Amino acid sequence: MGGYGVAFVVAALATALLCWPARHLSGRFGMLAEPDGTRRLHLRPTPVLGGSAMCLATLVTLGVSSRLHQFHEIFATSEPLGVVIGAVIITAVGTLDDRIDV
Repeated sequence: MGGYGVAFVVAALATALLCWPARHLSGRFGMLAEPDGTRRLHLRPTPVLGGSAMCLATLVTLGVSSRLHQFHEIFATSEPLGVVIGAVIITAVGTLDDRIDV
């Protein structure tokens, strides 16, 4: 399996494994989108920490990919760091917005 296959499998597994704890923690910490009839049209409270799980899975995938020879040239630059910083900022702002309306 090539580097892209490994990255795909790691991303899929990490996302699948991290979404359940994110769902559980959303309920535990009250991070739920409550239906309000206007903007949120779902019928029951919906967990909102899925984006954090996907961001963490992306970081795990980047960490594994950085060790693969096929991606050596990509990780020799600062571009992956920019992706990580951007993803973390976007996730933090999105999570904050879910907690309090920003």
